[in-house]
Amino acid sequence: MPSPGSVQARWFTRTNTSTVRAEVEALVGAAAAAGKVPILVVYNLPNRDCGGVSTGGAPHHATYRQWVDQVAAGLNGRPATIVLEPDVLPLMTSCQNAGQQAETKASMAYAGKKLKAASASAKVYFDAGHSAWLSPAEAAARVTGADIANSADGISLNVSNYRRTADEVAYAKAVIAATGCPG
Repeated sequence: MPSPGSVQARWFTRTNTSTVRAEVEALVGAAAAAGKVPILVVYNLPNRDCGGVSTGGAPHHATYRQWVDQVAAGLNGRPATIVLEPDVLPLMTSCQNAGQQAETKASMAYAGKKLKAASASAKVYFDAGHSAWLSPAEAAARVTGADIANSADGISLNVSNYRRTADEVAYAKAVIAATGCPG
């Protein structure tokens, strides 16, 4: 159980298109009633972990987009902080060809736009791995390729790792500068 005052995100990872809307509605509704902003981790892109420990995801990008539509509908205009697809952009070159990578980036852009359109007070962050993974320029190229300028509010780092905060802050600044989208 989290300690008092700690923050814990709720992960949405299953292709449960018929029920995910209600799950998201319940979470954001309870948070709004308590005067809080929930943190959601949306993690269901096809081949999300290249067959690793977190293998899985939606079977196809079309299915993923239908699922994202329901996640977005569950926001119902309420505020939320959303971390989109931890490690997917940094990891994709390990198991996806160029066409699959393009489809992954397109689905990231789709998800970001859909989630932001569903709630003007939702903040969406594309995950860019951590400071010991990609160079800032490469991380920037990947989030830029997923249309971060029009699809997200920024980046998240260190979601599934244990890097030092100071290292991640410096890395985040370098990645953001390299995107050319300082806002």
